[in-house]
Amino acid sequence: MKTLLIKAGVLASVFFAQHVSAQTITGSGSTNYVPKFTGSTTIGNSNMYINSTYNTGIGTTTASTLMHIVSNTVNGSSSNYLNMRLEKSLGGNQDNYLDFLFTSNPGGGGFTAGNGSLSLRMNNTYGTSDMIFMQNPTTLGFILKSSGNFGIATVSPSERFQVDGGNMLVRGTNNFASSGHKAFLYLGSTSHFISATSGTGVSIGTSGYSNGLLHILQSGKVAIGDGSTFTSMPGTYKLYVDDGILTEKVRVAVYGSGSWADYVFAPGYRLRPLSEVEQFIQTNKHLPEVPSADDVVEKGIDVASMDATLLKKVEELTLYIIEQNKRIEKLEKERGRK
Repeated sequence: MKTLLIKAGVLASVFFAQHVSAQTITGSGSTNYVPKFTGSTTIGNSNMYINSTYNTGIGTTTASTLMHIVSNTVNGSSSNYLNMRLEKSLGGNQDNYLDFLFTSNPGGGGFTAGNGSLSLRMNNTYGTSDMIFMQNPTTLGFILKSSGNFGIATVSPSERFQVDGGNMLVRGTNNFASSGHKAFLYLGSTSHFISATSGTGVSIGTSGYSNGLLHILQSGKVAIGDGSTFTSMPGTYKLYVDDGILTEKVRVAVYGSGSWADYVFAPGYRLRPLSEVEQFIQTNKHLPEVPSADDVVEKGIDVASMDATLLKKVEELTLYIIEQNKRIEKLEKERGRK
């Protein structure tokens, strides 16, 4: 191993002058610009600028952050993007990453667009390793918690998806554009759902009933049963139940006292003569004002109205019995005198 000992500047100058050849470099750049070669021997200004606080500007001489990029052009023929790109040049399944690293007391990092009107942040302001999308510098848009819970307008979603301060709209695959288009909300699996049909209404269904079991129609009517067994509800009825109802109690109200049969006992009520009732029965095979069997099969019965009619017949029958009893008592008195 050889040792070079330099004892004086003159000796060094002589030595390097004899053994090193170099070009003379000239420059025309400005202070704080990163230099670039404009020829083989000349250095000029580049488009990158570094100020005294180490802020670096590309396309600007007034960098306000450690990296400040300004461009008045777009990248590509149709995309309105700033000219900055991360591109993978390695082969295989290598990934691209943009890392925000903190040596101590992590505060956060992210992207801001639109003069601060929209930003993506990863920080500890709302929780460890949360991802936050801001509508503006002070208003939260939505948050993805490190737990996997997603919240809109809330910083502490307690479920996988939570929306505060607003509503959620599901328009379906056809955007509810025409009558018959559907939108579904599935619960647990596709076997359990709430569906809406444009122009029809809302249905709730479960496994085995793809057309739903509970239906709230657009007209305000409600139907319970397999949706494939009916397409509409007759008349002005508000509730239809397929296969009937089993209940411990039913209370049916009437509009007013005039709908009940107490008027039979009011003065002036015309009680049909029994001969007239007999003739009606012989002709129609049912009591007056009572629907026939065919009518019941075709139209059903109004429970309140039918109960009032049956009560009316009982009250009329009571009047007939009272009248007959008076006649019997009269006959017994006349017979007793004899």
